[in-house]
Amino acid sequence: LEGRAKYILVDDLEKEDALRVYEGFGFKNKELVWDYIGGKLGDMVKLYEDLKAGVDEEKALENMLRDETARLEWIKLRKLKMKKELWAFLKAFKEKKEIDKKEIEEDFEKVLFWIEENVLFYNPLKGTVRPQSRLIWKALNTIF
Repeated sequence: LEGRAKYILVDDLEKEDALRVYEGFGFKNKELVWDYIGGKLGDMVKLYEDLKAGVDEEKALENMLRDETARLEWIKLRKLKMKKELWAFLKAFKEKKEIDKKEIEEDFEKVLFWIEENVLFYNPLKGTVRPQSRLIWKALNTIF
């Protein structure tokens, strides 16, 4: 779409905005919810649906983290030919939530793989790479 469309970043809500939305959803432990899912609206809706189904808020968040961790580990198992370096590359996000592309240019193929798997997100306006969501970042920290 080059030359035909403007890039519009649709991103997670900032913390203050997310906390207001949490209020509307009726989340009780807002700091815990922020710690798990941050400002990702899709995850907020999923949590809300779990709460409507009678699942305890903390248990629902733990289930979401477990599911995301399992998804990442399944990607690893599914790609048996995956080099250890490809998986180990994600360790960089344990310490940093966002990395400048200049720091990882030599790892382009690894970055591209994880973007295609919807694990990482490349922001072309800022020139940075980060996990797709706070939940994924938390899952990576659980794994590593």
